[in-house]
Order: sequence, then C-alpha cells, then structure tokens
Amino acid sequence: MFSSSSISEGVTEVATLSGDCWQRYGRGKIVQFFATDREIYELLEKQLPEEFGPYSLLWVRSVQDGKEYKHEYSESDLSEFLNLRSEGVWKFFLKSEVLTTGTFSESSAPLDWSWSFSGLINIQQGRLREGKQEWSGLGIVDKAKNKDTGEVVTHEGYLKIFSVLKKALRKQLVYDTKKLRPNGTFDESKSVRMTEGYADFCRSHPDQSTVMIAGEQ
Repeated sequence: MFSSSSISEGVTEVATLSGDCWQRYGRGKIVQFFATDREIYELLEKQLPEEFGPYSLLWVRSVQDGKEYKHEYSESDLSEFLNLRSEGVWKFFLKSEVLTTGTFSESSAPLDWSWSFSGLINIQQGRLREGKQEWSGLGIVDKAKNKDTGEVVTHEGYLKIFSVLKKALRKQLVYDTKKLRPNGTFDESKSVRMTEGYADFCRSHPDQSTVMIAGEQ
C-alpha cells in the first residue's frame, strides 16, 4: 500500500510512485495549444490554487555526453521558468509540496515516468521541430496502477489543479489554427487553438511556427 494522509475532503497526500512499479491507468488528460512562454508563466503565477502551494518545477532535458545524449533532471522554483525556457528546457512537471511527499529515487525507469505516475502536471512548452515551435501541452496522469498488486491510485488533488489551469487557459485560446500539409493544402483545427500572444508571434515570426492563424493569409 502507498502511504497517504488526509488534506481536505476528497483529496489525499500521496508518496512518490516509482516508474518501475507503477503504470498509467486509463488515458490521462491533455490539452494541446499554442502559447508564448510569458503567457504560460503568468498562468502559473496567477492561477495556481493557494491551498496546494508552494509549488516547484521539476524538469528534464537532453544533454550531449561525448557521442551520446543523456537526460539531465533537476528541480527549480517557479520563478525560474522563463530562464529555463531561454536555456532550451521544454519539458516540465509541476509539483505541489502539499500533495507530493518524499523524494524521487533512482530506478531503472526514466525519472520523469515516476513524476508522471505520481500525478505531477506535465507542461510541454517550446518544443521545436526542424527549428519551428510545436504545440504546447498541459497534461496529467490522473490515475496510476501498481503492476504487481493491481492497486489503483487517483490523484484528486493534482486533478483539481489541472482543472483550474485548463479552465483559465481555455479562456485565452481565441484563435483556430491551420497547418501546412506536405501537398501544399492547409489543415485547419478548432481543437488545437492559440492565444493572442502566440498570434502576435505568428504574425511577426511566420517562419518560426508549425502553424498559422486560421482565416489569415
């Protein structure tokens, strides 16, 4: 059994779950969108529920080690988000000091698997493909299952945080997007939308994004 203690009605504090012993249960939840680094930072700064704070950012990036690449893992204060983005970090996990107890230990599985299965909210911002910015993502593995016992853990607290961020974010997604296909036609999307700030970025840097604003040339 994992260890837990009551925080508030319907929410429990859950110890860290190892990527060796746990796996995703169900599909999880994700919102895909296009936004600027500053907009994501302000979303975190202004919208995170105080009841689950303080918060920190766990992050991972690939670094070259000789002829090979290895993963570098670390933890930083929320205030470091923009600095980390300027250094090329694009994969983050939002950690609540109230909800997550203990430390994440080394295992045979990648460390960010443990972060994910423990309910931490995944923020993907600024990923590049052929030098152009790809979609951003806000996601959560809201349920995890123990591989040996079949026990299922639901991350209610992190799900509440995810819902708050998702609701605030969707109010900012004001433009549909269109993506150029290899055959020269456009694929318009009403599900992967963009913010006002990202629309300004597309207008001023049309060669640095994988999408354009639907309805604009």
